[in-house]
Amino acid sequence: KVFPVLVYLHRGGFVQGNRKSPAFQYYDNVMTWAVRNGMAGVNITYRLAPKNKWPSGNEDVANAIRWIQKNAAANGMNAKRIYLMGQSAGASQVAQYIAHKQFHPEGGHGLAGGLIISGIFEANNKAYFGDDQSNWPAMPAMPVLVATDLPLLVTVAENDPPMFEAQAMKLLNALYE
Repeated sequence: KVFPVLVYLHRGGFVQGNRKSPAFQYYDNVMTWAVRNGMAGVNITYRLAPKNKWPSGNEDVANAIRWIQKNAAANGMNAKRIYLMGQSAGASQVAQYIAHKQFHPEGGHGLAGGLIISGIFEANNKAYFGDDQSNWPAMPAMPVLVATDLPLLVTVAENDPPMFEAQAMKLLNALYE
């Protein structure tokens, strides 16, 4: 049997966390849920700021997508059904990856869908996007997310900080203009 793939990117404000963190064991629950529901689960870590700046996360996501595509058949995965999911900074990494075509494998983004949970779609973090805010306008994900034909799930949680809801509403309003 060949399984669709759920790739998960952790939270952590771009500066902390990893795919396997004792403090955030629910990351493992995402992969358990995926497997119990007929998917292959891939839980990845991206390089963290401030040591690693933008676009290091995009590069890490791109490398994971390419690896999955290359090794899918040998691991029972469907390379044409890769879903990229992230929470908070991980959601921002999902949005950034979708938005910046220079990181996509040949033939497009390589995804069947994106799941963005409590994400920020504009450069907003000096540790990751750099101190020079004049460069930030070249890094937004919002315009591409509005124009993409990739199926997206965009959601926030009840107790998220207000900036997450504001960003989600800004994206949803742009999608329906």
